Amino acid sequence: LGAREGLQLSLKYNNQTINLLNLHLKSGCFTQNYSQSDIKSCQIFAKQAEILKQHVASQVLPGEQWLVLGDFNHHLADDKNTLRNTLIPENMSANSKLTVLTDGKQSCHPKYPAPIDHIISSPTMTRKLSSPVMFHKYSQQAPTTMLSDHCPLTATFNIN
Repeated sequence: LGAREGLQLSLKYNNQTINLLNLHLKSGCFTQNYSQSDIKSCQIFAKQAEILKQHVASQVLPGEQWLVLGDFNHHLADDKNTLRNTLIPENMSANSKLTVLTDGKQSCHPKYPAPIDHIISSPTMTRKLSSPVMFHKYSQQAPTTMLSDHCPLTATFNIN
């Protein structure tokens, strides 16, 4: 599926394991329902989405501390987004229901206000969120002088 590979890390701290899955999904498929598009980038995205869905379903277990984060190249903060509803189905139990921490947030990019970079959190990590998730602005905010069309995104968790 190209050079966009994910990276999974398990960090141990204070007898706790925190699992991180960082990813960079295919760009160019900005439709809400990628599965109904015949655009080549959407076909690639659909394959990546299926792999991600299977991985999340098999790895993100209830009670574990997980963050799935990175460049999703999709508008997951929209509750009608197909990828969001694939990863977080309505019938998901409360003790394993994932949270899109960028819900209600706006990207820093003046031309692209809907974020495509996201952090998805397991319930145990969501409860440890200790400050608001934030997109940070560049000092040069004009679209022609910004360093990137992506915005730095931060979240702070209390894992003591």
